[in-house]
Amino acid sequence: MTLIPKKIKQKYNIHKHKNSISVHNPAFVNIDFDERFKIVNGKITLDIENSKCVVNLWKKVKYMSITIYK
Repeated sequence: MTLIPKKIKQKYNIHKHKNSISVHNPAFVNIDFDERFKIVNGKITLDIENSKCVVNLWKKVKYMSITIYK
């Protein structure tokens, strides 16, 4: 969670749980901590990934994209 800037945590209402991170706004999604979990802090987006999905959170506008893997 320390990789996620405070502004992004507040904008998207992000919370850490025992085994996951949840993003509450604009859509609710849980991202479980697994062997492929990582947070990538890029120039345009903050990406939260695991083996099942990737959630892209835009920094300058409030926009979320979710990709779910098969």
